[in-house]
Amino acid sequence: MKRSVLELDGQWLFQIDRDEKGVERGWHKPEYQAEGWRKELVPGNWDTYLPELFGYAGQAWYRCTFRPQAAMRGARLHLRFEGANYATTVWLNGQEIGHHEGGFDPFGFDVTDKVSFEGDNCLAVLVDNWPRLSRVPNSYAGWWNYGGIYRSVKLLALPVVRISDVSIHAEPAGSDEPAPLALDVTLVNEGRDLVEAALSAQVLAGEEAVHLMGGPLGATVTLTPGSEARLSLSNAIPQAKLWSPEEPNLYRLLLKLEQNGTVLDEQEINFGVRSFRVQGTQLLLNGKPIAITGFNRHEEYPGTGRVDKAGTLEADLRLIKQMNGNMVRMHYQGHPDLYEIADSIGLLVWAEIPTWGVGNRDANELTDPGVRQVAESMLRTLIASLKNHPSVVVWSIGNECATNRPEARDLFGHLAELARSLDATRPVAYVGMFDADEKCFDLVDLPAINKYMGLNASELGHRLDAIHALTPDKPLLVTEFGHEAGLGLRGQGYGTEDEQVQVLRTNWEVIRARQDYVPGGLIWCLADYWHQPAGVEHRWLNRIYFCHGVTTLAREHKRAVAAVKQMWANLDA
Repeated sequence: MKRSVLELDGQWLFQIDRDEKGVERGWHKPEYQAEGWRKELVPGNWDTYLPELFGYAGQAWYRCTFRPQAAMRGARLHLRFEGANYATTVWLNGQEIGHHEGGFDPFGFDVTDKVSFEGDNCLAVLVDNWPRLSRVPNSYAGWWNYGGIYRSVKLLALPVVRISDVSIHAEPAGSDEPAPLALDVTLVNEGRDLVEAALSAQVLAGEEAVHLMGGPLGATVTLTPGSEARLSLSNAIPQAKLWSPEEPNLYRLLLKLEQNGTVLDEQEINFGVRSFRVQGTQLLLNGKPIAITGFNRHEEYPGTGRVDKAGTLEADLRLIKQMNGNMVRMHYQGHPDLYEIADSIGLLVWAEIPTWGVGNRDANELTDPGVRQVAESMLRTLIASLKNHPSVVVWSIGNECATNRPEARDLFGHLAELARSLDATRPVAYVGMFDADEKCFDLVDLPAINKYMGLNASELGHRLDAIHALTPDKPLLVTEFGHEAGLGLRGQGYGTEDEQVQVLRTNWEVIRARQDYVPGGLIWCLADYWHQPAGVEHRWLNRIYFCHGVTTLAREHKRAVAAVKQMWANLDA
């Protein structure tokens, strides 16, 4: 059978549960009559449903009914959530099927034995975004704590004998040498019968088949009921066209699993031939030094929270390219479309899990088993989801945590080693903020620092030199630098567009003057954004709406857009 998808996006019933009595009231049961519940769209953030819910933190419920397609009979059925913030508990037909912790990583549950084909199925979902220490992040993070099911929900029908995982590794070998291609393919048999299967692989460039150096690529395998098999296949691509920001060449891998000529499963995956590594104090893309230029961004859109209804995501990424940027960074796993677009337009991606600020409010978070478990799960999901995207070049294990404390070393050392064990082809990074007091930079391949020095550019230079002395044999990337500006504020003084431009230019000059060990920098940030209320000691322009963007939240351009485009024109690594 072919894979199929039943989209569950659309109008759902919604109700807040401020007193947390929904389970007691039976809101998860099919027979419950949800009288008075609002009808709201999924994907959606409840902050956008009503003005009174903007900033609501706590529990809320979603309910819908669905009927599986008849063609899904006999398949393995998986319920998949692309994203919900933060703790999510799911019931199907009154039975709890699973719980997930995490606000940005996709998750799912096998519901094969719980779905009815005889009528409506009742899906009830409880989402809780209450700020708590020991959550990852602890919801006191530096962005708005949007609640709800804000990415798609799907029912997936999968063949019982199928391709369950694919890892593609393709790097340039050298001048005019064929590019080695390595595939690790995992097959599973969740059926009742023994299966003698044949796996074949084909590579395409556009619509043209690529004739691999070693001939056809494939293998045969015997799968007993309930078993799993991992196959490693290798070959080489002649005259491979490399992937880079300037020339984002993509190949397609077509995988087919057959039994006696009958197709059991098929997969199609885009990939690129490229390498990205640390060498001494430099970053090399395809063996050549690269100067990193780019932006941080939040997944946030005017009036719709984290839901992109107007194609703004793609416009954001293209704007970064138009400003001569080559990288985008977020503090968390983004919408799946981000990585597909970045692959196609040639934009490097810094992929990070939201271990943001861990231990800064309570040092016990650093040794909390729950924090460790959730962070590890997020890292596993991040790498499993994004490992085949050529645009993704860095695995980052955290941002601005209490890594000035020695007890942080166990957590971040563990995460760094886990990342390397899951994917040894990309550098592992960590982003600090404690300058020469950082205690974990030696644990990662790529130390990074966030520095906001305003007009004091000379002090920025002194601090970068002192930080680099911690790990003088490694590069030091500036992952955040920037300044606030209100659209339309001009002239001298903090908060004007003119001062924002001046800060960006003078800070960038300091970064470039140290290009022997600072391979570039990322501006904070692309667009203005809503922020959890900052304390009165923080003298920002606005305590809940941060204006560091070179555009407003509505994507209106400030002066900095043109200035950055000029600043990054014609750079040499």
